[in-house]
Amino acid sequence: MSDKDKKTTTSSGGPSRRRALAREQREKARRRQRIITIAVVAVAAIGVVGLAIAANLPSGSEPSFVDTSHYDGIQQGFTDDGFPILGDPDAPVIMEEFSNFSCPHCNRFHDTVIGLIDPYIRPGALAVVFIPLTAPGAVAYDATRAALCAGQQGKFWQMHDMIFGGATVYGRNAFVPDMLYGWARSISGLDYNEFSSCMSGSAEVEATIQRASEEAIARGVGGTPAIFFNGARPDCGQMSAQNPNCEGNLPYDMIVDNIEAHLSDE
Repeated sequence: MSDKDKKTTTSSGGPSRRRALAREQREKARRRQRIITIAVVAVAAIGVVGLAIAANLPSGSEPSFVDTSHYDGIQQGFTDDGFPILGDPDAPVIMEEFSNFSCPHCNRFHDTVIGLIDPYIRPGALAVVFIPLTAPGAVAYDATRAALCAGQQGKFWQMHDMIFGGATVYGRNAFVPDMLYGWARSISGLDYNEFSSCMSGSAEVEATIQRASEEAIARGVGGTPAIFFNGARPDCGQMSAQNPNCEGNLPYDMIVDNIEAHLSDE
């Protein structure tokens, strides 16, 4: 072999070296694929376990991550437009919340609403109206129907908490039918057969969802949650420079300031 041939063989590593490198690359690719497969299976398993838990919840058995006792003794009903209302409909301050069950900001704003129950809703100073935004085929469509169907039995807000709590734990799996029926089964005092009948098709529920979309368009809602106090946009102070409509998950203190301002106008 000439010196030139020797240099060429050495620089390329030779056939054996090339085969070894190819085997090493194939093995790395297989390891990466195994890791990806394990991750996908793990995520799927979490969802399957969640479905099994929800589907098999005994009647009146709340999931451990949900506590709806804060609604005990508080009036629940619907507005003339069919939107769920929590508290006295004649309260001096009405807070309307345009919301979507699949919206993370709306989920976090739910903590703010709970924080308003004892100081404002229970004493009758504030009532909260939930205006559900969704559309057929959307992630939260069936969840919205489930909440409104539970609302026909005076259990909207309990189902509302089940859905938001489930979304925190299970993500989008919380919105699949097996989960929703499981949440309904867990609500004490809810007639499961009546709920199932509503979920099979309710013109009243569909009309409410349509009215919510029309109301959002009429008021220029561009994001969720969008809050109105007695029909007016909130005052969000310096935040209004970047957020002129004051939409999104506004801080608790800001919500309280707006409530107090409206109460002082009464």
